[in-house]
Formats: sequence, structure tokens, C-alpha cells
Amino acid sequence: MDNQGPNNYNNGNNNYNNNGGNGGGGASLGEQLENAMVDQMNNVRSESSEKLTNDPTLRAQALAVLNKATADGKLKKADVTENVVAMVEKGGPDEEGYYTLIAMTEENLANLKKPQKPNAQYDAITAFGVATRVVNGKTYMAFAMTASTQSQN
Repeated sequence: MDNQGPNNYNNGNNNYNNNGGNGGGGASLGEQLENAMVDQMNNVRSESSEKLTNDPTLRAQALAVLNKATADGKLKKADVTENVVAMVEKGGPDEEGYYTLIAMTEENLANLKKPQKPNAQYDAITAFGVATRVVNGKTYMAFAMTASTQSQN
């Protein structure tokens, strides 16, 4: 897969090499964030909805966007593809047209694990992929999704 970052964040099999691991052999913050994001997406969908997984193709699309981030965590709007959402700070781009990526933390992970109310609008999502990337010790996240255009009854 040609979406590998300079530090081997994805080898096409959802391996998390060099992804900011905690040194204790457990899952890295990035891997935990990805898993929590998929879990949260499933939790807000109706019980009758098919469970989503971290779709490898959509994950690769999200990672491709993160791979365009600068060393200081900036991303040009033009680098974000239509179905990818990068986690960026509020306020829009700076004067040079760059958005600032949000450095994800353990607090973000804890918030993702908090229960949310189900919302049927999320049932239209047919596939979901989330990726994280560590740049200069900071973990950034983006996700991609596809949705059905048919109304849900």
C-alpha cells in the first residue's frame, strides 16, 4: 500500500509500528483512539444497524491526508479529500491557508469512551475508517466515511 507514512504507520494490515507506543507493550495512544472512535460510531447507531469496523480502504484515505501534515501539525485545506475529516482547531485556516491539527491526548481518548446518545442519522454510514499519525511526538487523527443516500425507514 502506498499510503505509508515516513514512520511506517500503516503497512496495509493495520499495524501500528512507531505510532507513539507507550513502551509497555500495550496499544499506542493512536491505536486506542482508532478503536475508541470505531466503538463510539457503533454506539451512536441504532442497535439494528450493522456494526462498522475500521475499513482499511477508508483508513488509508484518512492516513493519506495525515501524511500531508507539516512537521508542526499544519494541513492545507486542499490536502483534505472530500470524504475525509481531519481533527483541526476551530477558527479556520491561518493567513497562509493552513489548518492546525489537534494533538490528541489521553483526555480525548477518555472523552471518546464516554457514552453518547444514539442518533439514527449515523445509521446512514455504510463504511468508516479512522487513522492516526504521530508527528514530532504528537498524535493526530482523521477519519473517512461513506454513507447511503437512501432514506432510512
